[in-house]
Amino acid sequence: MNFEEAKELLSYHSGYNSDTGNSKWKQGFLGQLRPYTGRLYESNFLELVDVLEVFQKHYRSENIDKEAMAMLFDVCTVPRLWAFDPEGMLRRNKLIRDEELSVLNDWLIRLSEGVSYLLNDAKVDMNDVMIGYGETRRPYLSVS
Repeated sequence: MNFEEAKELLSYHSGYNSDTGNSKWKQGFLGQLRPYTGRLYESNFLELVDVLEVFQKHYRSENIDKEAMAMLFDVCTVPRLWAFDPEGMLRRNKLIRDEELSVLNDWLIRLSEGVSYLLNDAKVDMNDVMIGYGETRRPYLSVS
């Protein structure tokens, strides 16, 4: 995947793409949460890790694309507002279980770490964000 393809894929996952009828927009990383149907798609997370890997290679020699960074920022922050804030739509309406919060939290930590590597021009392989992925997770402790 090249930079433009990665950016387009990210545009679906972040909801920036105007093609709202596309299944990737509807069930992409943010789309899977609104409306939340009780299912998180691991393939969305893995595609975003791939996007970060492409971006890391691209940004070693290019200027940072502000639109791409805005989309990555939204992918890393909007789910926290929707799912972790007690007044966020998923928590307030009791749509997401603690086990799903644990998975989502793990994904968001890894994606945020990857964005940090990218912005800091770290000479770290993006596979490092996947160290320990799939191991037993400690359940997210909900706040009542």
